[in-house]
Amino acid sequence: MKLVEEFKRLCAEGKSCPPQYIIDQLEGKGPHGPGVLSLSSGGCPLPIFRALSSILPSSDSIFQLDLSDCLLTAESLQVIIEGLAKNTSVKSVYLKGNNISGNTVVLLGRLLRLNCSITRLSLEWNCVGLDQDCFSGLCAGLASNKGLQVMDLRNNQLTHQAVIALSSALRDNSNLKHLDLRWNNIGIIGGNSLLDLLKTNTTLSKIDLQGNHVPKEIIKAIESSLLHNLEKNQMMTEMGVVRQDLQRTVEMVQEQSISRTALLVDQVEKQQSQYKRLSQDQSSRIGQLEESLQKKCTTVAKLSANLEMVQAALRLAEGRVREMGMTARSRESVMSSLRNEWAEQEKRMRNEHQEHAQGLLEEIE
Repeated sequence: MKLVEEFKRLCAEGKSCPPQYIIDQLEGKGPHGPGVLSLSSGGCPLPIFRALSSILPSSDSIFQLDLSDCLLTAESLQVIIEGLAKNTSVKSVYLKGNNISGNTVVLLGRLLRLNCSITRLSLEWNCVGLDQDCFSGLCAGLASNKGLQVMDLRNNQLTHQAVIALSSALRDNSNLKHLDLRWNNIGIIGGNSLLDLLKTNTTLSKIDLQGNHVPKEIIKAIESSLLHNLEKNQMMTEMGVVRQDLQRTVEMVQEQSISRTALLVDQVEKQQSQYKRLSQDQSSRIGQLEESLQKKCTTVAKLSANLEMVQAALRLAEGRVREMGMTARSRESVMSSLRNEWAEQEKRMRNEHQEHAQGLLEEIE
């Protein structure tokens, strides 16, 4: 594995022998299972922590870092915190029993400001409340953190002033759900500060306050507010589940709608393509018919012109026929008149001949 090789190389550069139990855990063969990196309480030299800090930013296989009861020095803690600030895979960090105080507490605040992947931070049995100014730095980081859900501050010498600062920070934090403050010394003022906090913070659903000299009535009021938050959060969770179901249903319907729409679009496109081809065929056919009609119209026009010429010629011929008929009738009338005249003349000539013959006969006699 590249991570193990890099760890060995960095340890060699620091002139330290890499512990085998750390190598086993980096390879996923540790006693706590894969993804867990737990250092023994015997402690390790600073170069080992520097090597671990260097590989943390590029690691995506470490999900839990357990440094409980290691009695780490401030320098070792600073080195580890610097590596954690750039890591995105670690979800749980256990720093129990390391005598954390002073500037290291401020560094933890910076870690919370830079890293929103950690969901659980255990600081049990330390001294984070010993310096109020340093604890304020931790609270400032908590106020801007968007990922932490569980914070364990048991046995950390917290006073009411520390809890007031903590309550002020949690007014801006809407992610933390469980806060363990057992075995500190927050007193009545600290209890009232938490009670005021719960008027505006609806995310916190569990606060452990055993061993803090907080009156029972304040604890009961806090528990009542926490129960209200818990019920509200459960309802919100259920609503979130319902919302997710509805969202999945909506997404499924949208996918089906998109699929159907795509199918309809495809069908419409096919129909449009078919219509386009038919339109092109019809346009071509119409063009051919128009061309044929044009030719026929031209032919009809020519025939109409010829017909008009024939009709004109016919009318002219009819006029001539009428004229010839009139001429014929006129000639027939003349011929009839001539025949009548000829008949009369012939009759007259016969009569005259008969009379002449009769006269000759009479003369002869």
